[in-house]
Amino acid sequence: MLSARVQVVAHVASELAAPQHVADVCAAVIDHLSPAELATLAAIGDKVRARLTALSR
Repeated sequence: MLSARVQVVAHVASELAAPQHVADVCAAVIDHLSPAELATLAAIGDKVRARLTALSR
């Protein structure tokens, strides 16, 4: 299984066509979070994405 940081970065990279933006977000936010915080952020993102998907149907 991928680490929470890798999952978050992979998601951001797959959603955006702006590599500098991804690097900036990592440097400003992601790189300063603990593994537990990253896991929480990934879980929140999954929940928000699922809700937005449900609303768009």
